[in-house]
Amino acid sequence: MSETLSSRLLLAQVACTVPTLVACCIPQRLVCLEGREAIVDAKGSVHGTDQRHDVLLLGLSTCIWCRRTREMLEAENVSFRYVYFDLLQEQEKETYLELLRTWNPRESYPTVIIDDQSCVIGHKPEELKKALV
Repeated sequence: MSETLSSRLLLAQVACTVPTLVACCIPQRLVCLEGREAIVDAKGSVHGTDQRHDVLLLGLSTCIWCRRTREMLEAENVSFRYVYFDLLQEQEKETYLELLRTWNPRESYPTVIIDDQSCVIGHKPEELKKALV
């Protein structure tokens, strides 16, 4: 184990004695030190039983509204893809920024694109549920 990673884990173990959520950045992953994984990779997909739509969640790994939108999609068993801009490599960011600007010129998060035909900007659970019917 590298000295830097070892130092981070030691610091995290000490920090875990305080009842707060502490996260440690390990290349391309944020790991919750309460034993659960928090935010995952820069991009990926979640497979649910509801596969009627092509859903893409554009967000930031540190954004509470993005996290709540993701949790809502998961609770509704919706299959979706996600991209977290703050975890992307610089080369990939520009490609996804062009897509984001097409749907949301203000570049705010979360932005959920549905079937390349509509989008929901911001954490709006009821509006998103209606769009997914």
